Amino acid sequence: MTVIRTGFRLTFTHDPDERRSGIAHAATLVDAGLTSVRVRVPWHLLFPRRDVADRQHREALVEDVTRLRELGAEVWITLCGRQLPGWFLDDGGFSDAKLTERSWPRYVDTIASDIGDIVTGWIPFESPIATALVWRGAEGEEPPARFADAVAGLVMSWVRARRLLHGTPLVLSLDLQHPGATTQLRQIWIEALQRGTLSIPGRLSREIDGLQHSADIVGLSANAPTAFADGSALARWAEHTVAQLFLLTDSCAPAPLTIVSLPEPATDAQHEDLIASLRDVTHEAVDGGATLGTVFLGEASRVAGLAEPPSGF
Repeated sequence: MTVIRTGFRLTFTHDPDERRSGIAHAATLVDAGLTSVRVRVPWHLLFPRRDVADRQHREALVEDVTRLRELGAEVWITLCGRQLPGWFLDDGGFSDAKLTERSWPRYVDTIASDIGDIVTGWIPFESPIATALVWRGAEGEEPPARFADAVAGLVMSWVRARRLLHGTPLVLSLDLQHPGATTQLRQIWIEALQRGTLSIPGRLSREIDGLQHSADIVGLSANAPTAFADGSALARWAEHTVAQLFLLTDSCAPAPLTIVSLPEPATDAQHEDLIASLRDVTHEAVDGGATLGTVFLGEASRVAGLAEPPSGF
């Protein structure tokens, strides 16, 4: 019987008390057998000004990751969540090729130089589809050219991260349950992995060196915003999640899968229901042929509040 490992998430913060609390929760969960932790690193905290790193935050991040490793945790670093630095957005962000070529690699290389030798692996982007949608424009309007530029910028930034972080496992996380995750956006990323091509509708398709099969692990960001909308919403979420795991299995083999993020429950009761549903999801996916490794259950404080935090499924 396949045993699927479970883990949890910590979000790096500037607040020393919150950091200490997070490490305490992590110690409890690692003792309970949840030995994988995904650490969200807010880019805007590490680089509050254009290409200028914050020394104190860098040192604090090294301290936190070192403590987690001493606890016996495997540490997976998420470099880019949904909040981008203000200066990066003001200057065009991922829609500006020259800015992206300079600022993103500098950030990645800086963090890798600090903690690259003590982390287990990397998740460069938690939700690349949601990130690209920052440049989508108003709903119902024709997407501006900068939206296509941003999608291309994110794919190229993935390739740059792959080159900078070589030798360490990388997870390509795809937020397929985002409301803006159209078939076209999904296909762009799948073709990138399958064929090594950057194919954006309305633009010339081109091969990118190092893009094909560039993910060691493919992740599903299953954080659907409507998972608790009504009495049957969680069942619909489970059905969609299984279908997406099969889609990724068929499209991205032989790369194994992971579930990077889950819906955010508002209550402990909702969280218990989510974990029970997730157990069924993972069993169905594995029984259907998916190679599923670690599942990250959510923020450490919430997971630690479960009656019995599951160390595996």
